[in-house]
Amino acid sequence: MTPRRRSFLLQSLLAAGVMLPVLWLVDSFANAALSAGMASSVILVAVYPSGRFAQPRALVGGHCVAILAGMAFSLFLFSGPAEGVMARTPHLWDVALALSLGVLVLLMVITKTEHPPAGGTVLGMAARPWDLRMALIILGAVALLALLRWALRPWLRDLM
Repeated sequence: MTPRRRSFLLQSLLAAGVMLPVLWLVDSFANAALSAGMASSVILVAVYPSGRFAQPRALVGGHCVAILAGMAFSLFLFSGPAEGVMARTPHLWDVALALSLGVLVLLMVITKTEHPPAGGTVLGMAARPWDLRMALIILGAVALLALLRWALRPWLRDLM
């Protein structure tokens, strides 16, 4: 097997191995958004590990900022008065989720932690009641991905 094909196989297996525990632990729109965001991060690291968005600062920082912004929106959206208004006005709910994404973009640019897959994280966190357990699951998965990227950096190759 050529080194290039070996890299394709190794990095594809790495991506699947990192994503599997996330899928075991999440089960809704919010969970689907969180899973999609994490899956996109895994793909970035597996396919283009030297890319700007796969760097630890972007990977970890982007998801951390997304978790914080999503939790802030969650606390507002699921508070007593806001929750009632949102339940009666579904389009307002969509506006609030779209705003959470806009806030995330602003925060990532300000903190220089741009990581596009974190968009799924902010939507997933904002669309559910405040949930520390889910935040810790996503943080753990992101930390594991960053650690594996760092530990395997001598062997990881850009596949494109």
